[in-house]
Amino acid sequence: MQFFSTSLNQVLLMITFIIVGCLLAKTGKIVHTASKALSSLLVYICLPAVSFSTCYNNVTVENLLTQWKIIFSGAIILAVGYVVSIVLAKAFAKDDFEKNIYSYSFTIPNISYMGYPVVGAVFGDKTLFQMMMFVLPMLIFIYTKGINMLTPDKKTGFKKVILQPIFIAMILGTVFGLSGIKLPGLVSNIVETASGSMAFVAMIMTGCVISGKPIKELVTNKKAYFASVIRLIVLPLIALAVLILIKADKDIMIVAVATLAMPLGLNTVVFPEAYGGDGRPGARLAFISHTLSIITIPVVFGILSLFV
Repeated sequence: MQFFSTSLNQVLLMITFIIVGCLLAKTGKIVHTASKALSSLLVYICLPAVSFSTCYNNVTVENLLTQWKIIFSGAIILAVGYVVSIVLAKAFAKDDFEKNIYSYSFTIPNISYMGYPVVGAVFGDKTLFQMMMFVLPMLIFIYTKGINMLTPDKKTGFKKVILQPIFIAMILGTVFGLSGIKLPGLVSNIVETASGSMAFVAMIMTGCVISGKPIKELVTNKKAYFASVIRLIVLPLIALAVLILIKADKDIMIVAVATLAMPLGLNTVVFPEAYGGDGRPGARLAFISHTLSIITIPVVFGILSLFV
């Protein structure tokens, strides 16, 4: 019951703000193009703050020494997942940019907006911390290769990526985390406030993006449902089966399956909107997968509980 109530509350929270953003855009209270401004706010302020905060708090010498197995496991699952995602994406799209949207969606679940709150509430602080260690390779992927994949003009090469505020913030966070340097109180408050605004801004922006699409088109796209089922059920259960076969550590099994059971992320909306692309395909995938996750997360967590 806890699985269901926790995931339900989090999904309803997200969908509520998405609907608010959609209604504001449809009624003309904010213009449709506001999504561009909101995505810029995310890319240049909120996401750099999250990137810095995550690395600062988690990439420490102690954590690297004690949690290396979980971090390494996250890197392996990321690598395998990315290879699988490339194959899957070819079955869903012909256009290169849309293939990248599907590939990214199959590789990266919704970690920050959905994963952390749900896993923390269901499994507790210890598992939440282990999840943060497990997804560190994914975060590096998001802010390097992920940005490159979701930029439609193909001009976001490595040089441009490393000059992005998100990547610079990640490097600074890592340096400060490894060095053990404490941030001044004011700086900590600024980072915390900017980080805390990310989810709200992203959901309002997603609502603005989908407001330009008819509701019928949004909820009747078969590909989005198939992709969501793969993301929410197929991938986590395959991972669970493999981890059981190789007799993986139970902590690794929990964080891996719980992470992979999360819905499709919102960066497929945020990054294209920020870099001149179309965020609507990603918004459609995100909306449907988050709605379905009300049912699928409790089911997958329930199956997981039988083995751990």
